Amino acid sequence: MTAKQKRNERINGTSIFLLNSQRQFPLILRDDIPTIAYPGMWDLPGGTVEPGETPHETIVREMREEIGLHLKDVRLFKVYDLPDRIEHTFWASIDLDLNALTLTEGQRMKWFTRKRAAQTELAFGFNAIVDDFFRLHPFMESEAAAEFPGAEHAPLAYPGLRPAYSYVYYQGCVHRIRPRSRTVSDLWLDDAAGPVTLDAFLTARNNAPLAARHAVLAVGSNGCPGRLAEKYGDQLDVALPVFVGTLPNTAVVYSRHLVHYGALPATYLHQPGAVSWLSVTMLTDAQLAHMDKSEKLGKIYRRIAVPEQFHVDGGPLIDDLTAYFDPQILAYRNCPVQLKMFARKGPQWPVMDQPQVLRLVFDQAGLLMGTSIAERHRLLQQDQDLRRQLIRFLDGRMGYLTVNAQGELTGP
Repeated sequence: MTAKQKRNERINGTSIFLLNSQRQFPLILRDDIPTIAYPGMWDLPGGTVEPGETPHETIVREMREEIGLHLKDVRLFKVYDLPDRIEHTFWASIDLDLNALTLTEGQRMKWFTRKRAAQTELAFGFNAIVDDFFRLHPFMESEAAAEFPGAEHAPLAYPGLRPAYSYVYYQGCVHRIRPRSRTVSDLWLDDAAGPVTLDAFLTARNNAPLAARHAVLAVGSNGCPGRLAEKYGDQLDVALPVFVGTLPNTAVVYSRHLVHYGALPATYLHQPGAVSWLSVTMLTDAQLAHMDKSEKLGKIYRRIAVPEQFHVDGGPLIDDLTAYFDPQILAYRNCPVQLKMFARKGPQWPVMDQPQVLRLVFDQAGLLMGTSIAERHRLLQQDQDLRRQLIRFLDGRMGYLTVNAQGELTGP
C-alpha cells in the first residue's frame, strides 16, 4: 500500500468545544481499558463519521448518544488534516449542568479552562487544537467574511449576504457589535480578554475611533463583508465598523447602469414616508477616499448629505450621514424599482431581487427570450456583444427617471 493510499484511508473524526459563559469546556475521561486508544486520558467529546453522514450530522448524533444532549446551534471551527485522520472540530455556546447529563462512554466529564487543559496531556493530540481554538477565539462572535460573499463572486445574489447585526470588519472577519444602550459610547464587542467598547477595540488596533470617522450609507453591496473584503482586503490593518438599522424617508432603488460583474446596482432615493433597512459604514478619511474611487464618484455616482438620522438596531442614532446616488434610476411603468432586501415601508412601487430585475431588463430588450436568468447571466459575463447590446438598451430605450441634487425624484 502506498503512502497516498494510506492517507486516503484515514478516518474522518469529529470533536466539539461545548463552551459555557465562563469560557470553560467539558472533557471526557476515557475508559481505562488497555485495548482502546489513549486509555484513561482526557478527551474532547466527539466520534467517527459513519458512511453516509456529514461531519455536522455526526457531531449532533454523537452528542445525543454519548451524553444525551440535543444540539441545535453547532458551528464548524476548523478542519484539521492530520497524519492519522481528518478532524472536523465544532463548537457551540451552551451552559450545561454536567451532573444532569447521561454519559454512555467514558468514566466522567469535567469542566476545563484553557490553562488547565494546557497542563494536561490530552488524547489524540488535542492540546494543539485547544490552543488553536483559544488563539483564534471564534467565540468572540466573529465569522469569516467569506461566509458573506460579495457581489463580484455572486452577482445574482446582489446586494450580497450580510449579517443581521452590526459588526466590525477586521482582517477578513466580522466581529459582532452589541449595543447596550442608545449611546455611541455603549457599543461593545467580545475581545480575547473579554468585552470591550467599540472605540477600545478600534484604538487597540491602531485604528481611528468613531468620532474621527464619516458615516456613509451603504445602499448596495458595501454593507456586505465579502464586498468590504474585495475593496479593503489588501489593507490588513483596516478595522471598519458597519451599523445595521433603519432609515426613514428613504427608498433603495435600482440604478440604470450595469456594473462590470453583471449586476444592476442600488442607489439612494429620498422618499418621504418610506422606511428602509440598511447599513452604515463608518469610514476614516483614507477609507472614504478609497470608497469614493471604487464608486466612481463624479462619473456615475454623486455623494450627498442625508437629512435623516439612522436608527442603529438596539443602539444609538447616527447623524451627519452621506449617501451615494445615481442621477438616473431604472423605471418600470414609470415607477422606480425597489430592492427587495431593503424595502420595509413605502410607496406601491415594484419590488424585485436581482434575478427578477435582470429578467425584466432582458425581456424588455427582447434578448434571449425563453432562456433562464442563470443562463442569460452566464452569457452576459462571457459574450461582450451581448453585454454591449444590454448596455445600449439601458442607455437608450429602457425607461428611467431622474433624481435631483437632493436625491429626490424630479421626473422622466
